Amino acid sequence: MYPNPKTSPWGKVTEANELASGVYAVETRDKAGIMVWLEAAQVFLSSAARQFGCYSNGYHCFHGAEELAVIEYELLEHGIYPTGRNESEMRDFKDKLTRLVQEVNPAYWQKRQESNASLNILIDRINKNYDDFMADIMGQDKNSIINAVHEISAVSDAHYYLTESHDFSASEAEYLLNFQNPLEIVADELARRRDDISDMSFAIDSILERPDSARDTYALMSDPGHRKEASAPLSPTDRIKAEARRITEEFLTLTVAFRAKKRKQPQRFAR
Repeated sequence: MYPNPKTSPWGKVTEANELASGVYAVETRDKAGIMVWLEAAQVFLSSAARQFGCYSNGYHCFHGAEELAVIEYELLEHGIYPTGRNESEMRDFKDKLTRLVQEVNPAYWQKRQESNASLNILIDRINKNYDDFMADIMGQDKNSIINAVHEISAVSDAHYYLTESHDFSASEAEYLLNFQNPLEIVADELARRRDDISDMSFAIDSILERPDSARDTYALMSDPGHRKEASAPLSPTDRIKAEARRITEEFLTLTVAFRAKKRKQPQRFAR
């Protein structure tokens, strides 16, 4: 997608190793550095990190211990290991890299601490987005709630992931803080992926690859308890309505319990 760098501010590139899409560790005749394509930099690097280095031929270019410590630190937050260390060495390496960044670039580290405050603001905003959404849903009639079951599921899953599971990088937090409703953005993207049923063959393939699993889990036509249902099956419409009601009632019960539990516990933040 991104062009392989051929030249750098330090001379002709003799070797370029792609660390991630648009991110390269490069070597010239007598220097080494990291080059990050403009669009990739918006994803992987915070605004504080992008202030370092120089810009050349569409790339942010970084060289020297002070700059590389910062860039490697932020790439590491995205699971990108430009140093070639394996995963088992990462924890010790990140501790050492953190201390190095604090020593060689205290101004940058101060900005990182400020970004942690921004992260708290983002989490608070996401929680408010969720509370506002749930208040709106609770005010609707039963049929409207049933019709919104997929949206409710997407918003609830996105909220849980963003506040409980996701480890935000500085660049991600900065970007999402540009929006009044960051939760809606993530939930809509999640819903779009769930709505794409253009190719459901994988589901049939997976079932047929494990036929015994389905037999052990689901009722067979030969099961005594299934015969009565088979003689008078619900119409497809009635089955959908019954399942939607069941999901909605279960969701509302879990939501009330989940929100009550969260009010009793202090909010856990990523970094």
